[in-house]
Amino acid sequence: MSTSLFTGLSGLRSYETYLDVIGNNISNANTTGFRGSRVTFGDLLSITTSPASAPTASLGGKNPTQVGLGVGVKSVDMNTNAGSLVATDRNLDLTIFGAGFFVLNDGAQNVFTRAGTFGFDANGTLVELGSGFRVQSAAGQSIVVEPNSIAPPKATTEINVKGNLPATVTGPLAEILTSNNPFQTGTAATVTGTASQPFAFTAGDSFSVSVDGGVIQTIQLTAADFTAIGGNIASATAAEVAQVINSQLVGATASASSGALVIASDSIGSTSKVKITDVSGQPAFTLGLSTILTEGTDSPATGSLDLNDLVSTKVDYVSGDGIEVRGSDMSGDDFGGTFIYGVDGTTLEDLRAYIANLVPDATVSIDLDGNMVLTGNEPGEAEYSLTLEDPPGNTGSSDFNSTAFVVTQAGTPPDSVNTAITIYDKNGEPHVVSLTFEREDAASWKLTASLPDADGTLLDSEVGNIRFDQDGSLIADGGPGDADLNIEIQFAIGQQDITLNLGSLGGIDGLTQFGGPATAQAINQDGFGAGTLTDVLVGQDGSVLGVFTNGQTENYGQIGIASFANPGGLRRDGSNMFSATTNSGVPLISNGGGPGGFIQAGVLETSNVDLAEEFVRLIEAQRGYQASARIIRASEELLQSLLQNI
Repeated sequence: MSTSLFTGLSGLRSYETYLDVIGNNISNANTTGFRGSRVTFGDLLSITTSPASAPTASLGGKNPTQVGLGVGVKSVDMNTNAGSLVATDRNLDLTIFGAGFFVLNDGAQNVFTRAGTFGFDANGTLVELGSGFRVQSAAGQSIVVEPNSIAPPKATTEINVKGNLPATVTGPLAEILTSNNPFQTGTAATVTGTASQPFAFTAGDSFSVSVDGGVIQTIQLTAADFTAIGGNIASATAAEVAQVINSQLVGATASASSGALVIASDSIGSTSKVKITDVSGQPAFTLGLSTILTEGTDSPATGSLDLNDLVSTKVDYVSGDGIEVRGSDMSGDDFGGTFIYGVDGTTLEDLRAYIANLVPDATVSIDLDGNMVLTGNEPGEAEYSLTLEDPPGNTGSSDFNSTAFVVTQAGTPPDSVNTAITIYDKNGEPHVVSLTFEREDAASWKLTASLPDADGTLLDSEVGNIRFDQDGSLIADGGPGDADLNIEIQFAIGQQDITLNLGSLGGIDGLTQFGGPATAQAINQDGFGAGTLTDVLVGQDGSVLGVFTNGQTENYGQIGIASFANPGGLRRDGSNMFSATTNSGVPLISNGGGPGGFIQAGVLETSNVDLAEEFVRLIEAQRGYQASARIIRASEELLQSLLQNI
């Protein structure tokens, strides 16, 4: 009977421990990085009242008869599963994805924790905020970030240029002036009759003639006109008819050729026209003259053509007549002179040479269409102009207004592409350098650098002969012009050489020359100014990175992560801290990404206690405790009954 009392007592003691563990788990359900525990039970030593016996030839074997002495706590084990994660968006709230532990030093020894609530103390040392223990690196040292850290500047040594320079050539172009209408020669409108003389006319016969679209002129054939020249109206010759016509006709001339009458306009070219119509009788029909409109023809003039043979010449020039030449050169400066017919020449080529001599910065030519063309000798914007004019007092004259000179190609500078980038000198001072690509020919460019005069002086500002292959790649046979592709700048603090990286030769990873728009630009450079510390970040490998205002980072160390062969063997020290024991194994400390796992910033690990599970265990512990108490009560009642009956 006394055995049952002690058996019940062992149950009370064991379930008290169980309740203690459960209570501790529940109370730490919201403790950052907490590791819950579980209780396992084991029975106590049993009393053997009869031993086991082996089977015999006549009897079977017999099991031992044993009475247990109760229950005891076999172990209280740590739950090493990871807890849930909660985002805090705080850079120095850290968690470990893996089984490892952060390493802290309390001034005497290392302790370990899963709670990554870290921050900096007044000295810039990374510590655990709740205890002030210093966070240890993988090398076993404290991690210190100076609060007023400054990142030193770096002078620019290289500029990377990338993008497209257009293949289509739109410059450089020289300005071109062209005569508005070409210089032309041509034939006169001519009407030729039939060779059937003598011609018989009747007095009063008449016909009309329209010359060059002008006023209609009526030609009267009278007996007196023919008698006056020794002829007869009834049997006139072609020469006699021509003589009578010329006495009445203006703007055209009649002549006889092989017995036929010929009427030709005094002008030449497509504006030359003759239209004959019978008015009274049929003199035109008798002469065999066509009554259909007849026109002259045009053809391009050549340099050897006399000026008087030009369609535009209305009245032939005579020796001493002048043609005034006026205009402006590339810069807009005026020039002028007077070409004297018969002195300076008589042909279109002579006039061309005279004009060319007045404009030394341009070339004057006559093209195949008869246009006189003035072309600037240098590409770029220009102020060329040219006019030809007959001065007062000339005998001859031309319709130069119809051959006025107009700009047929505006002068343009070379194709250019501009980009700019901020570079840094050795003191970290910024300077804006402009880079201009300028086309030299269809497959070659030059690059020119510039910067404000107040910033410094460019000792070498050009890279020439940047060439491209037919496939648009940077040409590989000899490379871009300057072997070193350098520009040299003299700053106040000294000279600085900067290399221009245009891409690999034969490749398209830098500058290219394809069809399409210009996209070439300086994309980056390797310099920066001085910077001050603005933030601290922690990488997955545990690197503590200082972020500076100049975009640079500095690694101040890597947070160590300790892993154990048996993390369940660690000893709890309170405040979420653990210490190594002989059964946990020696800590293996490594960087993030090693055997202990990797680090994630901005999140914390919560307790791994499952409240639902703990409440079930709480009920289980309560019922077990109550049952153990009932054993003691039952045993006590039986003893009392026994004593009352003695």
